[in-house]
Amino acid sequence: MKKRGARVKPTDPLLRAEPWRVSLVFDPIEAVLSRLEIDGTITTAPNGAAVFIEPGHNEWYDTAEALRGIVEFHEIASNRRGEVAHIDGLRRLAELLAVGGDVTESDIAQARADIAACKRQAFAMRRSEAESVVKVVSIGVQLDLQKEAA
Repeated sequence: MKKRGARVKPTDPLLRAEPWRVSLVFDPIEAVLSRLEIDGTITTAPNGAAVFIEPGHNEWYDTAEALRGIVEFHEIASNRRGEVAHIDGLRRLAELLAVGGDVTESDIAQARADIAACKRQAFAMRRSEAESVVKVVSIGVQLDLQKEAA
């Protein structure tokens, strides 16, 4: 006879078991898209860069840079997993925001479709997989900052 007891939580869960981790990444970007849809505006820093504030941390982030980070994350994850990355709309949005270009309804729709695909991919990943990709992206960012400083 088998004993029935409490399930043991895996030490390396799928991110679908920790949806707040995925929400922390995408909720601010989706809020930017919603504002663009509602009134066609975006918050900008004094230097003109599109920015958003991260709820809970009260820090401002460059929207185009955040999108580039998401794109890079999913590009690496897709390569590792042998999947197709659905990131072209996010990449285009990042470039439009970086140069102050006009964002169309079509751009927003494509970005939302890409976000949905990226979320599906993220939810299928183990926490350790995501942390490994984040580490690679972070190292790349640090190397880029060192190149700019030199």
